[in-house]
Parts: sequence; structure tokens; C-alpha cells
Amino acid sequence: MTNDVPGRAELHVGRERWILGAALVAFAAALTFSEVLWDWDQVVYDRYLSYAFAAPPDDVLIVAIDEYSLAAIDASLGSRWPWPRALHAEALARLTEGGARGILLDVLFTEPDRAQAQNDAALAHVLGASGRVVLPVHLAGISRGGAEQPRLVFPIPAFASQAAALGHTHSRFDRDGILREASLALASGEQRIPHASASLLALREPDLFERLPGLRAPERQPGRWYSDYTTRFLFNGPAGQIERVAYADLLQWDADRIARKVKDRWVFVGATAPGMDMIPTPVSGARPMPGVEVNANIFQALRAARTVTGVSPVWQFAASLLAVLPIYLLFAQIRSRWVFPLMLGGLAAIAGVSVIALAQQLWLPPMVAIVTLSAAYLLWSFRRLGNAVRFLTRELRHLETETQRLAPPGEPAFADLLSHVAAMLDVREAQLRRADGEVLQSWAANPEDPTAPHEQLSEWYQTLSADGNELYVAIAQDELSDAQQAVLRALARRLTDDDRERPVTAVERIERRMLQVRSASQSLTDLRRFVAESLEQMASGVLVADALGQIREANTNAAQFTGRSAAQLIGQPALSALTELELHGQQPGALIRKVQLLGEGTFCYATGVEQSDLIIQITPYGRDHGAPFGIIINMSDISELRASERRRSEMLSFISHDLRSPLVSTLALTQIATLKPERLTDGKTVGRIESNVKKTLELADDFLHLARAESGAAVALTPVDFGQLARSAFDQVRVQAEQKSMTARCEIDGPFIVSGESGLLERAVVNLLTNAVKYSGEGASVTVRMGADEQYVRCQVSDTGLGIPAGAVPTLFDRFTRVQGEDHRKRSGAGLGLAFVHTVATRHGGDVEVRSVEGEGSTFEIRIPHAAADETTLTG
Repeated sequence: MTNDVPGRAELHVGRERWILGAALVAFAAALTFSEVLWDWDQVVYDRYLSYAFAAPPDDVLIVAIDEYSLAAIDASLGSRWPWPRALHAEALARLTEGGARGILLDVLFTEPDRAQAQNDAALAHVLGASGRVVLPVHLAGISRGGAEQPRLVFPIPAFASQAAALGHTHSRFDRDGILREASLALASGEQRIPHASASLLALREPDLFERLPGLRAPERQPGRWYSDYTTRFLFNGPAGQIERVAYADLLQWDADRIARKVKDRWVFVGATAPGMDMIPTPVSGARPMPGVEVNANIFQALRAARTVTGVSPVWQFAASLLAVLPIYLLFAQIRSRWVFPLMLGGLAAIAGVSVIALAQQLWLPPMVAIVTLSAAYLLWSFRRLGNAVRFLTRELRHLETETQRLAPPGEPAFADLLSHVAAMLDVREAQLRRADGEVLQSWAANPEDPTAPHEQLSEWYQTLSADGNELYVAIAQDELSDAQQAVLRALARRLTDDDRERPVTAVERIERRMLQVRSASQSLTDLRRFVAESLEQMASGVLVADALGQIREANTNAAQFTGRSAAQLIGQPALSALTELELHGQQPGALIRKVQLLGEGTFCYATGVEQSDLIIQITPYGRDHGAPFGIIINMSDISELRASERRRSEMLSFISHDLRSPLVSTLALTQIATLKPERLTDGKTVGRIESNVKKTLELADDFLHLARAESGAAVALTPVDFGQLARSAFDQVRVQAEQKSMTARCEIDGPFIVSGESGLLERAVVNLLTNAVKYSGEGASVTVRMGADEQYVRCQVSDTGLGIPAGAVPTLFDRFTRVQGEDHRKRSGAGLGLAFVHTVATRHGGDVEVRSVEGEGSTFEIRIPHAAADETTLTG
């Protein structure tokens, strides 16, 4: 016996085990014979049935009295339900002539047709001539002296004498209103009326009544009708699985078509229209099954031997004990970690046996065994828990020394604690006292001038309990926030005195031990949370791996740089995380060897999965018993630093080339003019000087505008009319367009209010219009138009100029970027205008996009969000 629970010998005490076993037997008996679990068993049975469908029979047909037939016959004959019996006679004649094997006409004929007696004669004649029609017998209840007495109602004698057989169609509902069983016969004394489906099948199998399945009636007293041969049966599926034809269609078909449909088939005629004869079944769900289809299912179950026999309560009780007691006895014989799987396996086995039994057409309800086995597990667990508590009482003493190791070394002094708390709360004075009033510690913000005499502390100082001691804190405010109260509670916990002697009961001793376990666990949890939260708040990505390189901690930034989530990183090798990065000039394996084996820190540069520039620092930590060092990998994002370096390089290039070139040219022209003054009268020289100065001024303006737009300083947002700003920008550039004989159009109608800085927005539109004019030839057109949708105000600037090559579009809005091409190089510029437009759009919460076809023109669109009431500043 290998049970590993301390104190397991107590579980093996024979008397206790047998007492618990006897309690389980009594519990199972109570569940079985009280039928308190009957509803649960039916739920299980109904679920089983949903997987036990068989293919619907191809030789069974339902002639449906459906909504269509009711409406069609009402329209053609002007006759509502119930129909003239001559109509049924015609239908039965057609079915007989078509070659039907047998017919169940599930329609009650309990009264003669006194208005049209010839209809009864016609139907009786057809019944006699057919020789294969079964008529239903109705079980009705009448009130006799206030008691409900069931009686059978037969068809009128003219029909009963001519029918091939009679049979009842009584539905036997369970107490939840669902039909799961069929009474294959109704018995009263020696008299017996078979079910209509059995009577129909007996037309071809006369010996059927000698081998009917099901439970017999316990008594058959004359004068009362009882269910006999009661059996469950398997359905062919939900309603609608058996083939149907409409009653009205049958009356309209010719003889050949009827013969093709009904020859050698069993025909069930009955109502399927909603509200006429609908029966809830385990397989019907929210759609009840017509009674005629239920009869067809019972017929098929009898014919195919698909009936289900239920066991008696006595056998159910015996089967439950046989399933539960061996498993219960095994609980004490196996290791504790296998008890719960054994219990689960037992539950699965009980359910499986029930399924297998049902497949063999035996219904063995499983819920008594399932609940009893669950109770057995709970009883065993309760006893095991009691033993574990006793063991815990003994072992908790050893935990005290371990919990002391978790306390931080060198607890701060009372004065140091209060000094820090006073920085968060306006603490004037504090005292730690015993319950008898003895002062253990005291502190005052101004020792020379305390705020109040000590004897008044109990009147107006806030009091907290610190494990029997009382902490008095004087605070210069009337109410404390939740956060401030949490600070005081943490202070009280820190001042807890565990060494104070006081008598305790046995229950209190166990509780104290359990509190010590919780305290130690809480200390470990706090330490774990402290480490995790500290790592999470670090701006760098951090991975901490053990001596074998397995990642134990990872923060969100590390996950972002490596393209995995923190949960995916933990437990993975650190080497795999480094391989996700593009290391510059280094191999991950070489870095790991250097750090873990030699204990030397190292670093390298890398590119993250999102193309971020990183510096990777790998540092060793704690070596244990000669094992390799653990490693800490720190990943710092230096993308902004690299971007700043690139901008600095671009700026130097801009100053040294773009700004310097026109200035050098201008200086050369002035030197020439100094040597040859007559050149000053030459308009070409002055024009070139003017052109260079304008070019320099334009470049300086572009640079200053871009620098202002990119600055991180906040800019005041005000409601402005973006349409008015665009019209103003159009007026500024229109003259340039007209000088090149271009067509300039402004299609702006109405105000377009956004929250923005008018100078930046207007300058952005000027830049787009200037570019449109600059990169368009004579006779081209430039158009500015405004529009809006639910989210954005849209400003479009279109031209019919040079257009932009598709390869240049991705970098079009970068600083100092110009389109390469012969026609584009002829135009002056430093590549700052579109960068300015993009910066302005994004800082206003919008964006800019371009659509262009080379040689046909371009369209730039600035999208700015509509004005919002709470927007007041624009930040970088």
C-alpha cells in the first residue's frame, strides 16, 4: 500500500472505512428509491438519443393532413376540418389501389355522420374492401363523482367491423411532459387492446402479440385500463425525417403516380398541421413531433427491434453499488495523486457503461452511481484533509525559521519608518503602545514642540491594531483617502510583534500556523510581483535566464522587440530570443558562451522585428555550485538616437550643399561685379543674384517651417475654417500658376471647421499648391477642393503635371528626399516641403496620401479630424 498522505494509517481503520461504506450504501438507496435524480437521468437519456438515430425507413410513408392540405381542400370543397368521410374513403381507395401494404388512418370516427349517412356507408365500404386499414381507439377520461376514470372510445360499429384491426394511440408522457415510452397494449382484466402501430405490423406478422417487448402491468383489474408491455423506443430522428406527402396532393395524383409512391409501403395517415396533434419528444427540441409520426417511429422500432428495456429500481441500486464500492475501497490503496483521476475514470466508466447498455437496448440510468461516487470522493477527501491538517500542525513549527529568512535584513527603525510615512501623510506625532498603555516607541515631527499631549492620544488620534499593540498616529487632516489608509495599515503590519507571549487555544494555534504559511507565501508572492512589476516598468526590454539559458522572466518591451508575447518567451531558450533579432557583426552563440562560461559582460547592436535600432547588453549573474552563470539580457531602443544622428547628418548635408551652393554662387557674382562694375548694369547678373538669394531664402523658410512643425512644443489649437485657409493658400499661389499659363481652380463651398493651428495648415496647403505648379508644364491645370466625411475634413490638391514614379511614393514624405528623374531634377528644391505637409497632418491627428500616375499628374489629400470640443493643444 503506497498512499503518500501523512497519517494515512487512520484511513485504513476498518471500522471507519466500513461506516463510511455503509453511509454510501444508504445514500445510494435513498437516491434510487426516492427518484430525486430522475430528471437528470432523463437529460442524459435524451442526450444519448441524439446520437442513436438510425436511417429512416424507405418503406414507410406519411400522408400528412398539413396546413397546405387544410387550405387546399377548404378552397376546393369549401369544407373545413373535419372533412367529409367520403373524402377519406376516396383517399383510402387510392392508397389500396396503389398497393400499400398496410394503412393506419390516425383519425377518430367516434360519432356517426348524421347529416350525410351516405358518407359513412362509403367509408365503411372502402374499409371492408381494403382489408388493410387500422383504425385508432381513443383513451378518454370522464368525471365520475369527481374522480377521473379512463375509458376507451371505439370507432362507430360500422367502421370498427370493417377495419382490418383496431389499436390505441394513447401517448404515455413522463412527468416532465415528454414522450419517451410507448404502451404497446392497454389492459383491463383479461381484455387487451394493442397499440395501433403493433396492430398494423401484425397484419403481416400475426405472431407479434406473442413476443411483444416491455414491462408488464403490475395488475390488471377489470374496469380500469393499465399500460401493459411498456417500453422505451429509439427514434429515427427529429420531426420530418420520415417521408411525407400532402393529403391534398394524394387526391390530385393519377393512379400511376400513386402506385409509384405507395406500392409495398406502410402508410400512416394523420395530422401534421401545428396545433392538431403535436407531441414533445426527446428528439424534437423546440419543434414537437406530430402524433402520426410518433406512431410511425413506434412501428419502425417494433419492426427493427429498436425498443429499449429499462431496469427496475432494485437492479439500478445494485448496479450503482457494484460500480461505486470497488472504486471507493481503492481510494485508500493507491497514491493520493491518483485518487482524483481514478474518480474521474470511474465517472467516465459509469457513463460509458450506460452508453454501451443503451446501444444494447438496455436503459441503465447512470446518475445515482455518478452522484454516489462523487460523494464517496468527497467523504474520502474530507478524511484526508483532516489528517493533512493534523500533519500541518506538526510541520508548521519548522516553517517559522524559513519565514524569518524571507524578512528583509535590518528592519528600519521606528523613526525612519515614520519619517517616510510623514512624507506621504501630514503626520504630526505617532506612538506604539501595548494594550496596557506602556509606550514602546514614539515619534514626533517636531520633538521640541509636539502637537498635543500624549494623554489625549486616545481621544483624537487614529488608532490601528498591530498584533495586540496599538499604533496612534496624529494626522493634520479630517479624512483619509483609501491610499492613505492603506499606508497606515502597511505601517501597522510592519510593526507587528510576533514574540509577545499570550495563551492560545488549540484552534488558535492552528490558525496562527496557517497565518504563518500565508505570510510566507505572501512574502514570496510580493517578492515575485515586485520583481515582475519592476521589470515591467523598465523602459528597456529585459530577459532573465537561468544557468541553462531558460528564460524565467520577460517584460513587455522584450516581447515587443523579439516579436513574441511575454508568455511565449518564458520557458524558451534565451538563444532563440536572440536569433529573432538581427545582430550586427555578432553570433548569438558566441555571446552566450562568453557570458555564461567566462562570466564576462558584453554588448552588441541589433535590429528588432519592427526595424527598431537596439543595443543589446548581456550580463552574467549568480553562479551556483560551479554551474554556468545565469544571464540578464537588456535591450535598449536607440531608434530615436539613431534617427537624431541621421537628421543631424541630413542637416549638415543640407547646410553644406543646398544652402551653401547658392550663397557661394552669389558671392562669386558679387566679386565679379566688384572687378567689373559694368556687370551691375547687366540684368542677367542681377537676376542671377536675385534668383540665388530667393532660392536660399526659400530653402531657409522651408527648413524653419519644418523645424517648427517638428518641434515638441505645444501649439494652441483653435477652431479654424480649413476651407478659408485653403482659399487663402490658393490666392497666394494662383499668380504663379497664371504666369505659367496654367488653369487654377478652387472648388471650396462652405466652411470646414477643424481644431488646428491656422499658420501650419495654410502653409501645408501652400506647399502642395506650389509643388503642383512647379512640377506642371504650361497649359496644365491645378485644382484645390474640399470635402468631408463623418471623421475627417479632406483637402485635395490635384494637378495634370509630371506625376510621380511608383517607386518614389514610399519615401516621398521623408526629409531631404526628392524624386529622381530628368524632368524633376530641373526643378529646384531640397525635399522639405512634403515632409512639412506630412508632419503637420500627423500632428493634427490626421494623415496625408498621394495618388499619382507618371506623366498624367498627381493628387495629394490632407485629412484632418473634425473639431472636437475637448481639444485645446497640439503636441509633438
